[in-house]
Amino acid sequence: MVNLVGVRFSYGNGVVLDDVNLKLDPGFTAIVGPNGSGKTTLLKIIAGILRPDRGEVEIDGKPVHRMKRSEISKILTLVSQDYETSFDYAVIDVVLMGGLVRGLFPNSRDVERARNILNDLGIGRLAERSFRRLSGGEKRLVLLAKALFQGVEILLVDELELHLDPGREVEVAGLLREMANSGKTIVSVFHDVNLAVSISNRLIGLRRGEIVFDVDPESDSLPELLSDLYRTEFEKFRLGNRWFVLPRIRCGILSDEG
Repeated sequence: MVNLVGVRFSYGNGVVLDDVNLKLDPGFTAIVGPNGSGKTTLLKIIAGILRPDRGEVEIDGKPVHRMKRSEISKILTLVSQDYETSFDYAVIDVVLMGGLVRGLFPNSRDVERARNILNDLGIGRLAERSFRRLSGGEKRLVLLAKALFQGVEILLVDELELHLDPGREVEVAGLLREMANSGKTIVSVFHDVNLAVSISNRLIGLRRGEIVFDVDPESDSLPELLSDLYRTEFEKFRLGNRWFVLPRIRCGILSDEG
């Protein structure tokens, strides 16, 4: 379990997170909110990449700032937006790096497992390709494969849908939902509110560094909560037990003065 108590973080004089209290249990937690609300910063603090100015982050009761990077990596990994390699590695080698945190030097079974993960993500054909020469979406899937090979209990994903076409979004979202159902803790930031609602079992709204709601995505109050979060009016409808929302587009904002 991940536990944040009174977490505050700022860049210079700008407060990005303010008094965040949050417990993350196994399951699929989605985080949504306007640009600049602190979503990515929150993931980096959970991962121990950034240290809060005030407050504490604990993983299974142990303060993250007292844990070695190698210790954290055995429990948690972050699939971020800005990963790059120093050398021109093949895709299969990038995936196999996920095992190095456990001190594993890959054998034939590890290579086979890594290839199976790539196949599960529909990118097995890229195994021998240069990671640097991949598209943004392909790199995203390789980094997810690396995280899956790492075999951690807590997986953080910064903008799950980034660079992915709709078909890949659905495949990846379904895979992560299966992992959450099997007892792992999945936490992902989303820009696509409807994708977040459709696959998560917990939805957190973040605005100006503060948690403004923490609800079940099936909650009847969700459309109103989202309208308040984004300061815009949403059209809403139900499909099964889930809400789906679309921003209401207002016409007539521009007028012909001539």
